[in-house]
Amino acid sequence: MATNGLNLVYAIKDGAGISIEDVDSGSKCGCFCPACGEPLVAKKGTKVMHHFAHHSGSTCEYGYETSLHLMAKDILSRTQKITIPAVYVEFPDSDRSPQLYRAAQEVAIDHVVLEARYDNFIPDVALYVGSKVLFVEIYVTHAIDSSKLERLKRAGVSTIEINLSKKDRMITEQELRDILLKVSDEKTWKYNVIADKIATKIYALSELKKLDDRDDGIYVNNCPAKSWLFGKNINADFVNDCRECAFCYKYFFTHEEEGDIIRSLLCAGKERIAEIEDVNIPTEKRIQKRNAEIEAWKNKCIDKRICPLCGARLINRCSRYGCFLGCKNYPRCTFMAYRDAETGQRKMKV
Repeated sequence: MATNGLNLVYAIKDGAGISIEDVDSGSKCGCFCPACGEPLVAKKGTKVMHHFAHHSGSTCEYGYETSLHLMAKDILSRTQKITIPAVYVEFPDSDRSPQLYRAAQEVAIDHVVLEARYDNFIPDVALYVGSKVLFVEIYVTHAIDSSKLERLKRAGVSTIEINLSKKDRMITEQELRDILLKVSDEKTWKYNVIADKIATKIYALSELKKLDDRDDGIYVNNCPAKSWLFGKNINADFVNDCRECAFCYKYFFTHEEEGDIIRSLLCAGKERIAEIEDVNIPTEKRIQKRNAEIEAWKNKCIDKRICPLCGARLINRCSRYGCFLGCKNYPRCTFMAYRDAETGQRKMKV
């Protein structure tokens, strides 16, 4: 959105920010542009939205955006609070949906600083909460690009972006106040330290599993979940197994190995990390919990006559040793389930 055609609704008077609604109409309002410092005229007629215009009639490239920064600082300074968005942990390059870590919540602010240098970064607004700092970026014409995002990550500062780029008119003080103090779609995390740490920890606990391209598909050798489930090394079908697996966090991860480019995926099956909460559970308890869930899932599949190994239908079969449930994909899949003749307990075999 071009901003040099938009007038200001917030200005500088007597060294402080002030709204168009709090000044008298006309050139004697005593207000100045927060970007270029030129005197402003307060226009408060009945036909158009109240606004400030430059006394000379010129347009200021950065006036509107700078006035929004000032307005946000003043709102946050007066209220001493902000509602931060919900925190989701995301895993790019996979089919996993973002996982909710914490719902949106109101946070008390100690103090607010406008456009002050922080290391090699100048945020629009910096909020200090105890010993921590939070950046707020207001996006009107320039979003946070990849270079800026990398600097934020290196600085280790959580950053909220307020996206006003789709607004085709001046935004009022009340509208900006609602965005800052309420849950709003215009307010999102561009970088969150906690979410990044959780994802990084899960990646670190995952193992790199090579993708094996074959004539009949793509496979992962020795799938951790299936190998434990059936007591022997079993391969997983990438399309039918891995893409739907709760332990898969990143696939088509490429790396070089002895001069060759190898395609792999990151699998947390060995550590049984299926959800973000799992990283805070002691390893032994986590594995016991997930193993019990996998065992229950296996029995549920059999109850529904679905092969837990390949997903095909289980059908009634009989041999000289008795009747059993066998996979429809036999001999490609050798899974079978049967009842022990002495104990009546369900047993499985691959």
